[in-house]
Amino acid sequence: MNYNTMMKVPEGNKGIISANAIRAGLYKMGWRVTPVVNTTNKWWLTGKVTDGKLNGLMSGSKYYKLVVNDKDCGIEAGGDLNGWQMARELIKGLREQAKGEVTS
Repeated sequence: MNYNTMMKVPEGNKGIISANAIRAGLYKMGWRVTPVVNTTNKWWLTGKVTDGKLNGLMSGSKYYKLVVNDKDCGIEAGGDLNGWQMARELIKGLREQAKGEVTS
């Protein structure tokens, strides 16, 4: 599987990426995830809720994998272009959400 980075903590920065915050943000965007068996930092993107209805992904529920590490997060997918496009879509939505939020 190819890994496409969505965001990365700058080198030298002590901060970490919160898996809970990423998953909550995706949930607000309508995305649904399911944990990958025997892992603590990976989730399958299973579909997206649009107009109150869960729509499955054309490539299946086990094609795109969200990976959240302490210092980076991204998407694993069988196809490089597909994974890259999904990573861009997700990070764009997460950034739009964060514009109006105040962090401490």
